[in-house]
Amino acid sequence: MSRIGGGAGVRWRTTRVAVLVTAVVLVLEAIGGVFVLRRMLVDSTADTLTTGVRDLASKARQSDEGDLKEVTWTLRRSTGVAQIVDAQGKVIWGFPDEAPFTRLRPSAEGRTVVEQTGGMLMAAERVDVAGASYTVIVADSLQSVDLTTWTALGLLALAVPVSLLFVGGLTYRLSGRALAPVEGIRRQVASIGDGDLSARVPVTGTRDEVAGLAVTMNQMLARLESAQAAQRRFVADASHELRSPLTSVLGGLEIAEQDGWHTEPETLRMMQIEAVRLRDLVDDLLLLARADERRPGTPREEIDLDDVVAEERTRLRRMSTLLVQARLEPVKVTGDRQALVRMVRNLVDNAVRHTRTMVTLVVRLDGDMAVVEVADDGPGVPEADRDRIFDRFVRVDMARDREAGGAGLGLAIVAEIARRHHARVEVADSPGGGALFRVRLPRRAG
Repeated sequence: MSRIGGGAGVRWRTTRVAVLVTAVVLVLEAIGGVFVLRRMLVDSTADTLTTGVRDLASKARQSDEGDLKEVTWTLRRSTGVAQIVDAQGKVIWGFPDEAPFTRLRPSAEGRTVVEQTGGMLMAAERVDVAGASYTVIVADSLQSVDLTTWTALGLLALAVPVSLLFVGGLTYRLSGRALAPVEGIRRQVASIGDGDLSARVPVTGTRDEVAGLAVTMNQMLARLESAQAAQRRFVADASHELRSPLTSVLGGLEIAEQDGWHTEPETLRMMQIEAVRLRDLVDDLLLLARADERRPGTPREEIDLDDVVAEERTRLRRMSTLLVQARLEPVKVTGDRQALVRMVRNLVDNAVRHTRTMVTLVVRLDGDMAVVEVADDGPGVPEADRDRIFDRFVRVDMARDREAGGAGLGLAIVAEIARRHHARVEVADSPGGGALFRVRLPRRAG
Protein backbone atom coordinates (compact mmCIF):
# COMPACT_ATOMS: atom_id res chain seq x y z
CA MET A 1 0.00 0.00 0.00
CA SER A 2 1.35 3.41 -0.95
CA ARG A 3 2.30 5.95 1.65
CA ILE A 4 1.51 9.64 1.44
CA GLY A 5 4.22 12.12 2.29
CA GLY A 6 6.76 9.40 3.10
CA GLY A 7 5.20 8.54 6.46
CA ALA A 8 4.36 5.06 7.70
CA GLY A 9 1.15 3.65 6.33
CA VAL A 10 -1.93 2.81 8.35
CA ARG A 11 -1.05 -0.88 8.10
CA TRP A 12 2.34 -0.42 9.78
CA ARG A 13 0.99 2.01 12.36
CA THR A 14 -1.78 -0.41 13.26
CA THR A 15 0.73 -3.25 13.58
CA ARG A 16 3.06 -1.19 15.78
CA VAL A 17 0.25 -0.11 18.06
CA ALA A 18 -1.06 -3.69 18.36
CA VAL A 19 2.43 -5.04 19.16
CA LEU A 20 3.10 -2.24 21.67
CA VAL A 21 -0.20 -2.71 23.48
CA THR A 22 0.23 -6.49 23.51
CA ALA A 23 3.81 -6.14 24.80
CA VAL A 24 2.71 -3.91 27.67
CA VAL A 25 -0.13 -6.28 28.58
CA LEU A 26 2.04 -9.40 28.36
CA VAL A 27 4.90 -7.89 30.38
CA LEU A 28 2.55 -6.69 33.11
CA GLU A 29 0.80 -10.07 33.15
CA ALA A 30 4.15 -11.88 33.25
CA ILE A 31 5.44 -9.79 36.15
CA GLY A 32 2.17 -10.17 38.01
CA GLY A 33 1.99 -13.89 37.25
CA VAL A 34 5.52 -14.57 38.45
CA PHE A 35 4.92 -12.53 41.59
CA VAL A 36 1.70 -14.42 42.34
CA LEU A 37 3.38 -17.77 41.58
CA ARG A 38 6.28 -17.07 43.95
CA ARG A 39 3.90 -15.81 46.62
CA MET A 40 1.85 -19.01 46.34
CA LEU A 41 4.97 -21.20 46.51
CA VAL A 42 6.29 -19.35 49.57
CA ASP A 43 2.88 -19.54 51.25
CA SER A 44 2.68 -23.25 50.48
CA THR A 45 6.13 -23.80 52.00
CA ALA A 46 5.14 -21.71 55.03
CA ASP A 47 2.01 -23.82 55.51
CA THR A 48 4.10 -26.99 55.33
CA LEU A 49 6.60 -25.67 57.88
CA THR A 50 3.81 -24.47 60.18
CA THR A 51 2.22 -27.90 60.07
CA GLY A 52 5.58 -29.52 60.76
CA VAL A 53 6.50 -27.23 63.70
CA ARG A 54 3.12 -27.78 65.33
CA ASP A 55 3.41 -31.52 64.89
CA LEU A 56 6.92 -31.53 66.40
CA ALA A 57 5.75 -29.27 69.25
CA SER A 58 2.93 -31.69 69.97
CA LYS A 59 5.41 -34.57 70.12
CA ALA A 60 7.55 -32.54 72.53
CA ARG A 61 4.63 -31.78 74.85
CA GLN A 62 3.86 -35.49 75.08
CA SER A 63 7.40 -36.24 76.31
CA ASP A 64 9.09 -35.67 79.64
CA GLU A 65 12.00 -33.30 79.86
CA GLY A 66 14.41 -36.18 79.95
CA ASP A 67 12.81 -37.88 76.96
CA LEU A 68 13.09 -34.92 74.51
CA LYS A 69 16.21 -36.37 72.99
CA GLU A 70 14.24 -39.46 72.09
CA VAL A 71 11.40 -37.69 70.24
CA THR A 72 10.38 -39.56 67.15
CA TRP A 73 9.17 -37.26 64.35
CA THR A 74 7.89 -38.76 61.14
CA LEU A 75 8.31 -35.53 59.13
CA ARG A 76 12.04 -35.06 59.75
CA ARG A 77 12.99 -36.13 56.21
CA SER A 78 10.70 -33.56 54.58
CA THR A 79 12.50 -30.48 55.92
CA GLY A 80 16.05 -29.22 55.94
CA VAL A 81 16.12 -28.10 59.61
CA ALA A 82 14.27 -29.42 62.70
CA GLN A 83 15.43 -28.54 66.24
CA ILE A 84 14.30 -28.37 69.85
CA VAL A 85 16.30 -25.66 71.67
CA ASP A 86 16.23 -24.99 75.41
CA ALA A 87 16.19 -21.57 77.11
CA GLN A 88 20.03 -21.44 77.16
CA GLY A 89 20.24 -21.90 73.37
CA LYS A 90 21.40 -25.50 73.45
CA VAL A 91 20.07 -27.91 70.84
CA ILE A 92 18.34 -30.70 72.75
CA TRP A 93 17.16 -32.60 69.70
CA GLY A 94 17.25 -32.26 65.92
CA PHE A 95 19.40 -31.70 62.94
CA PRO A 96 21.78 -30.09 62.62
CA ASP A 97 22.56 -30.48 66.30
CA GLU A 98 25.64 -28.25 66.59
CA ALA A 99 23.98 -24.85 67.07
CA PRO A 100 20.48 -23.45 67.06
CA PHE A 101 19.27 -22.33 63.61
CA THR A 102 17.89 -19.06 64.96
CA ARG A 103 17.91 -17.01 68.13
CA LEU A 104 14.24 -16.21 67.64
CA ARG A 105 12.16 -17.11 70.66
CA PRO A 106 8.33 -16.86 70.50
CA SER A 107 7.02 -14.92 73.52
CA ALA A 108 4.01 -17.12 74.29
CA GLU A 109 3.51 -20.82 74.52
CA GLY A 110 1.72 -22.28 71.49
CA ARG A 111 2.40 -19.20 69.30
CA THR A 112 3.89 -19.97 65.86
CA VAL A 113 6.20 -17.42 64.22
CA VAL A 114 7.18 -17.65 60.52
CA GLU A 115 10.00 -15.58 58.99
CA GLN A 116 12.45 -15.70 56.10
CA THR A 117 16.18 -15.74 56.78
CA GLY A 118 18.46 -15.53 53.78
CA GLY A 119 17.40 -18.30 51.44
CA MET A 120 15.58 -20.20 54.18
CA LEU A 121 12.04 -20.05 55.47
CA MET A 122 11.58 -20.87 59.17
CA ALA A 123 8.72 -21.61 61.55
CA ALA A 124 9.22 -21.50 65.34
CA GLU A 125 6.91 -22.28 68.25
CA ARG A 126 7.39 -22.15 72.05
CA VAL A 127 6.53 -25.25 74.03
CA ASP A 128 6.61 -25.78 77.83
CA VAL A 129 7.66 -29.21 79.09
CA ALA A 130 7.81 -29.99 82.84
CA GLY A 131 7.96 -26.28 83.70
CA ALA A 132 10.80 -25.51 81.29
CA SER A 133 10.49 -23.53 78.05
CA TYR A 134 11.79 -24.84 74.76
CA THR A 135 11.69 -23.53 71.20
CA VAL A 136 10.70 -25.88 68.38
CA ILE A 137 12.25 -24.82 65.05
CA VAL A 138 11.45 -26.21 61.58
CA ALA A 139 13.06 -24.62 58.48
CA ASP A 140 13.59 -25.42 54.83
CA SER A 141 15.42 -23.92 51.87
CA LEU A 142 13.65 -21.72 49.29
CA GLN A 143 15.87 -23.04 46.54
CA SER A 144 13.04 -24.99 44.91
CA VAL A 145 10.88 -21.87 45.00
CA ASP A 146 13.65 -19.82 43.39
CA LEU A 147 14.21 -22.48 40.77
CA THR A 148 10.53 -22.61 39.88
CA THR A 149 10.39 -18.79 39.73
CA TRP A 150 13.38 -18.50 37.42
CA THR A 151 12.08 -21.31 35.26
CA ALA A 152 8.77 -19.46 34.86
CA LEU A 153 10.63 -16.23 34.04
CA GLY A 154 12.69 -18.04 31.41
CA LEU A 155 9.64 -19.55 29.79
CA LEU A 156 7.87 -16.18 29.78
CA ALA A 157 10.94 -14.45 28.36
CA LEU A 158 10.75 -16.90 25.48
CA ALA A 159 6.97 -16.86 25.11
CA VAL A 160 6.50 -13.05 25.10
CA PRO A 161 8.65 -12.34 22.00
CA VAL A 162 7.12 -15.29 20.18
CA SER A 163 3.64 -13.99 21.06
CA LEU A 164 4.57 -10.49 19.89
CA LEU A 165 5.84 -11.84 16.58
CA PHE A 166 2.62 -13.77 16.16
CA VAL A 167 0.43 -10.78 17.05
CA GLY A 168 2.45 -8.48 14.78
CA GLY A 169 2.26 -10.84 11.83
CA LEU A 170 -1.42 -11.54 12.34
CA THR A 171 -2.26 -7.85 12.73
CA TYR A 172 -0.24 -6.90 9.64
CA ARG A 173 -1.99 -9.56 7.58
CA LEU A 174 -5.50 -8.83 8.84
CA SER A 175 -5.08 -5.05 8.55
CA GLY A 176 -3.80 -5.53 5.02
CA ARG A 177 -6.89 -7.51 4.13
CA ALA A 178 -9.14 -4.93 5.82
CA LEU A 179 -7.47 -2.01 4.04
CA ALA A 180 -7.26 -3.66 0.64
CA PRO A 181 -10.67 -2.29 -0.45
CA VAL A 182 -9.62 1.20 0.70
CA GLU A 183 -6.45 0.95 -1.37
CA GLY A 184 -8.57 -0.18 -4.30
CA ILE A 185 -10.77 2.88 -3.88
CA ARG A 186 -7.69 5.12 -3.72
CA ARG A 187 -6.22 3.64 -6.89
CA GLN A 188 -9.55 3.93 -8.69
CA VAL A 189 -9.99 7.57 -7.71
CA ALA A 190 -6.36 8.36 -8.58
CA SER A 191 -6.85 6.84 -12.04
CA ILE A 192 -9.82 9.09 -12.82
CA GLY A 193 -8.62 11.83 -15.15
CA ASP A 194 -9.60 15.46 -14.95
CA GLY A 195 -11.57 15.20 -18.15
CA ASP A 196 -13.54 12.02 -17.33
CA LEU A 197 -15.47 11.82 -14.09
CA SER A 198 -17.86 9.08 -15.21
CA ALA A 199 -15.87 6.24 -13.60
CA ARG A 200 -17.03 4.91 -10.24
CA VAL A 201 -15.33 2.94 -7.49
CA PRO A 202 -16.56 -0.61 -6.79
CA VAL A 203 -18.92 -1.01 -3.85
CA THR A 204 -18.54 -4.19 -1.80
CA GLY A 205 -21.56 -5.99 -0.44
CA THR A 206 -20.28 -6.03 3.14
CA ARG A 207 -22.34 -3.05 4.37
CA ASP A 208 -19.46 -1.85 6.51
CA GLU A 209 -17.44 1.38 6.73
CA VAL A 210 -15.50 0.55 3.57
CA ALA A 211 -18.70 0.09 1.59
CA GLY A 212 -19.97 3.37 3.06
CA LEU A 213 -16.75 5.07 1.94
CA ALA A 214 -17.17 3.72 -1.58
CA VAL A 215 -20.77 4.95 -1.72
CA THR A 216 -19.71 8.38 -0.46
CA MET A 217 -16.89 8.57 -3.02
CA ASN A 218 -19.31 7.66 -5.82
CA GLN A 219 -21.74 10.31 -4.65
CA MET A 220 -18.92 12.87 -4.62
CA LEU A 221 -17.82 11.83 -8.11
CA ALA A 222 -21.40 12.13 -9.32
CA ARG A 223 -21.63 15.65 -7.92
CA LEU A 224 -18.27 16.56 -9.48
CA GLU A 225 -19.39 15.12 -12.81
CA SER A 226 -22.64 17.05 -12.64
CA ALA A 227 -20.80 20.26 -11.69
CA GLN A 228 -18.31 19.76 -14.51
CA ALA A 229 -21.11 19.21 -17.01
CA ALA A 230 -22.94 22.28 -15.71
CA GLN A 231 -19.76 24.33 -15.97
CA ARG A 232 -19.19 23.23 -19.55
CA ARG A 233 -22.79 24.00 -20.46
CA PHE A 234 -22.48 27.37 -18.75
CA VAL A 235 -19.31 28.28 -20.66
CA ALA A 236 -20.78 27.10 -23.96
CA ASP A 237 -24.09 28.92 -23.43
CA ALA A 238 -22.39 32.08 -22.19
CA SER A 239 -20.08 32.08 -25.21
CA HIS A 240 -23.05 31.63 -27.53
CA GLU A 241 -25.08 34.35 -25.85
CA LEU A 242 -22.18 36.80 -25.91
CA ARG A 243 -21.33 36.01 -29.51
CA SER A 244 -24.79 36.96 -30.83
CA PRO A 245 -24.89 40.64 -29.72
CA LEU A 246 -21.18 41.05 -30.44
CA THR A 247 -21.75 39.79 -33.98
CA SER A 248 -24.61 42.26 -34.43
CA VAL A 249 -22.53 45.19 -33.15
CA LEU A 250 -19.52 44.24 -35.25
CA GLY A 251 -21.73 43.82 -38.31
CA GLY A 252 -23.18 47.28 -37.79
CA LEU A 253 -19.70 48.75 -37.45
CA GLU A 254 -18.56 47.06 -40.67
CA ILE A 255 -21.56 48.49 -42.51
CA ALA A 256 -20.83 51.93 -41.09
CA GLU A 257 -17.18 51.66 -42.17
CA GLN A 258 -18.21 50.68 -45.70
CA ASP A 259 -20.55 53.69 -45.87
CA GLY A 260 -17.81 56.07 -44.80
CA TRP A 261 -19.23 56.18 -41.26
CA HIS A 262 -22.48 57.68 -42.56
CA THR A 263 -24.59 55.29 -40.53
CA GLU A 264 -28.35 55.11 -40.85
CA PRO A 265 -30.40 55.69 -37.68
CA GLU A 266 -31.87 52.15 -37.88
CA THR A 267 -28.37 50.64 -37.80
CA LEU A 268 -27.43 52.80 -34.80
CA ARG A 269 -30.60 51.78 -32.97
CA MET A 270 -29.89 48.12 -33.68
CA MET A 271 -26.33 48.50 -32.39
CA GLN A 272 -27.59 50.30 -29.28
CA ILE A 273 -30.14 47.55 -28.55
CA GLU A 274 -27.51 44.83 -28.94
CA ALA A 275 -25.00 46.76 -26.80
CA VAL A 276 -27.58 47.15 -24.04
CA ARG A 277 -28.39 43.47 -24.31
CA LEU A 278 -24.68 42.66 -24.11
CA ARG A 279 -24.30 44.88 -21.04
CA ASP A 280 -27.28 43.28 -19.30
CA LEU A 281 -25.96 39.80 -20.07
CA VAL A 282 -22.54 40.65 -18.63
CA ASP A 283 -24.20 42.13 -15.53
CA ASP A 284 -26.23 38.95 -15.06
CA LEU A 285 -23.16 36.76 -15.46
CA LEU A 286 -21.23 38.85 -12.93
CA LEU A 287 -24.10 38.62 -10.44
CA LEU A 288 -24.23 34.84 -10.74
CA ALA A 289 -20.44 34.59 -10.53
CA ARG A 290 -20.47 36.56 -7.27
CA ALA A 291 -23.26 34.32 -5.99
CA ASP A 292 -21.15 31.24 -6.80
CA GLU A 293 -18.43 32.62 -4.53
CA ARG A 294 -20.91 32.43 -1.62
CA ARG A 295 -19.63 35.69 -0.19
CA PRO A 296 -20.88 36.38 3.34
CA GLY A 297 -22.12 39.71 4.60
CA THR A 298 -25.34 40.18 2.60
CA PRO A 299 -26.78 43.59 3.56
CA ARG A 300 -29.68 43.35 5.98
CA GLU A 301 -32.19 46.14 6.33
CA GLU A 302 -35.90 46.45 6.96
CA ILE A 303 -37.78 46.67 3.66
CA ASP A 304 -41.41 47.41 2.83
CA LEU A 305 -41.95 44.56 0.40
CA ASP A 306 -45.28 45.97 -0.77
CA ASP A 307 -43.52 49.20 -1.77
CA VAL A 308 -40.99 47.25 -3.87
CA VAL A 309 -43.81 45.50 -5.75
CA ALA A 310 -45.79 48.77 -6.03
CA GLU A 311 -42.83 50.38 -7.82
CA GLU A 312 -42.80 47.53 -10.32
CA ARG A 313 -46.54 47.93 -10.81
CA THR A 314 -46.04 51.63 -11.63
CA ARG A 315 -43.17 50.90 -13.99
CA LEU A 316 -45.13 48.20 -15.79
CA ARG A 317 -48.22 50.39 -16.26
CA ARG A 318 -46.07 53.17 -17.64
CA MET A 319 -44.07 51.00 -20.07
CA SER A 320 -46.76 48.63 -21.42
CA THR A 321 -50.41 48.45 -22.41
CA LEU A 322 -51.02 45.29 -20.39
CA LEU A 323 -53.71 45.09 -17.75
CA VAL A 324 -51.93 45.16 -14.39
CA GLN A 325 -53.80 43.98 -11.31
CA ALA A 326 -52.30 44.27 -7.84
CA ARG A 327 -53.32 43.21 -4.34
CA LEU A 328 -50.68 44.48 -1.94
CA GLU A 329 -50.77 44.04 1.83
CA PRO A 330 -48.30 45.97 4.02
CA VAL A 331 -45.46 43.53 4.67
CA LYS A 332 -42.01 44.23 6.10
CA VAL A 333 -39.04 41.89 5.64
CA THR A 334 -35.31 42.09 6.32
CA GLY A 335 -32.83 41.63 3.52
CA ASP A 336 -30.93 43.21 0.66
CA ARG A 337 -33.25 45.77 -0.91
CA GLN A 338 -31.37 45.98 -4.20
CA ALA A 339 -31.43 42.20 -4.57
CA LEU A 340 -35.14 41.95 -3.77
CA VAL A 341 -35.91 44.70 -6.29
CA ARG A 342 -33.95 42.71 -8.90
CA MET A 343 -35.83 39.53 -7.98
CA VAL A 344 -39.27 41.14 -8.34
CA ARG A 345 -38.27 42.87 -11.59
CA ASN A 346 -37.04 39.61 -13.13
CA LEU A 347 -40.32 37.91 -12.21
CA VAL A 348 -42.33 40.77 -13.69
CA ASP A 349 -40.23 40.86 -16.88
CA ASN A 350 -40.68 37.09 -17.23
CA ALA A 351 -44.46 37.49 -16.88
CA VAL A 352 -44.55 40.32 -19.44
CA ARG A 353 -42.54 38.20 -21.87
CA HIS A 354 -45.07 35.36 -21.82
CA THR A 355 -48.45 36.90 -20.96
CA ARG A 356 -51.21 37.67 -23.42
CA THR A 357 -53.17 40.49 -21.80
CA MET A 358 -52.70 40.64 -18.04
CA VAL A 359 -50.18 40.51 -15.18
CA THR A 360 -51.25 40.04 -11.55
CA LEU A 361 -49.07 41.11 -8.59
CA VAL A 362 -49.76 39.98 -5.00
CA VAL A 363 -48.03 40.66 -1.67
CA ARG A 364 -49.51 38.99 1.41
CA LEU A 365 -48.72 37.48 4.78
CA ASP A 366 -48.87 33.75 5.50
CA GLY A 367 -48.03 33.27 9.16
CA ASP A 368 -44.37 34.24 9.64
CA MET A 369 -43.78 34.20 5.90
CA ALA A 370 -44.08 37.02 3.36
CA VAL A 371 -45.45 35.85 0.01
CA VAL A 372 -44.88 37.51 -3.37
CA GLU A 373 -46.86 36.22 -6.36
CA VAL A 374 -46.52 37.21 -10.01
CA ALA A 375 -49.02 35.63 -12.40
CA ASP A 376 -49.76 35.91 -16.12
CA ASP A 377 -52.35 34.53 -18.54
CA GLY A 378 -49.86 33.09 -21.01
CA PRO A 379 -49.19 29.46 -21.96
CA GLY A 380 -47.86 28.55 -18.49
CA VAL A 381 -44.96 26.27 -17.61
CA PRO A 382 -45.23 22.52 -18.28
CA GLU A 383 -45.03 20.57 -15.04
CA ALA A 384 -42.03 18.59 -16.31
CA ASP A 385 -40.03 21.84 -16.74
CA ARG A 386 -40.83 23.51 -13.43
CA ASP A 387 -37.66 22.35 -11.69
CA ARG A 388 -35.15 23.06 -14.43
CA ILE A 389 -36.64 26.42 -15.40
CA PHE A 390 -34.50 28.02 -12.65
CA ASP A 391 -31.27 26.63 -14.15
CA ARG A 392 -29.00 28.95 -16.08
CA PHE A 393 -29.56 29.48 -19.82
CA VAL A 394 -32.72 27.37 -19.77
CA ARG A 395 -35.61 28.34 -22.03
CA VAL A 396 -38.74 26.25 -21.94
CA ASP A 397 -39.77 27.34 -25.44
CA MET A 398 -36.63 27.00 -27.55
CA ALA A 399 -38.50 28.00 -30.70
CA ARG A 400 -39.04 31.65 -29.72
CA ASP A 401 -36.50 34.26 -30.79
CA ARG A 402 -33.77 35.35 -28.41
CA GLU A 403 -34.82 38.95 -28.23
CA ALA A 404 -38.22 37.96 -26.90
CA GLY A 405 -36.92 35.14 -24.77
CA GLY A 406 -33.88 36.69 -23.17
CA ALA A 407 -30.69 34.86 -22.31
CA GLY A 408 -32.25 32.43 -19.84
CA LEU A 409 -30.62 33.94 -16.74
CA GLY A 410 -33.49 35.92 -15.20
CA LEU A 411 -35.11 33.06 -13.28
CA ALA A 412 -31.69 31.68 -12.28
CA ILE A 413 -31.00 35.05 -10.66
CA VAL A 414 -34.41 34.89 -8.93
CA ALA A 415 -33.57 31.47 -7.50
CA GLU A 416 -30.14 32.66 -6.30
CA ILE A 417 -31.54 35.78 -4.59
CA ALA A 418 -34.24 33.64 -2.95
CA ARG A 419 -31.58 31.23 -1.67
CA ARG A 420 -29.56 34.08 -0.16
CA HIS A 421 -32.69 35.22 1.71
CA HIS A 422 -33.56 31.68 2.91
CA ALA A 423 -36.65 31.85 0.70
CA ARG A 424 -38.34 29.31 -1.54
CA VAL A 425 -39.50 29.99 -5.10
CA GLU A 426 -42.01 27.77 -6.85
CA VAL A 427 -44.11 27.62 -10.02
CA ALA A 428 -47.79 26.75 -10.19
CA ASP A 429 -50.75 27.22 -12.52
CA SER A 430 -52.31 30.66 -12.48
CA PRO A 431 -56.08 30.94 -11.99
CA GLY A 432 -56.08 32.90 -15.28
CA GLY A 433 -54.58 29.95 -17.14
CA GLY A 434 -50.94 31.00 -17.24
CA ALA A 435 -48.00 30.63 -14.86
CA LEU A 436 -47.90 31.69 -11.20
CA PHE A 437 -44.47 32.32 -9.65
CA ARG A 438 -44.58 32.38 -5.86
CA VAL A 439 -41.73 33.40 -3.51
CA ARG A 440 -42.06 32.67 0.21
CA LEU A 441 -39.65 34.73 2.34
CA PRO A 442 -39.17 34.60 6.10
CA ARG A 443 -40.03 38.00 7.54
CA ARG A 444 -36.87 37.89 9.63
CA ALA A 445 -34.18 36.38 7.46
CA GLY A 446 -31.47 34.40 9.21
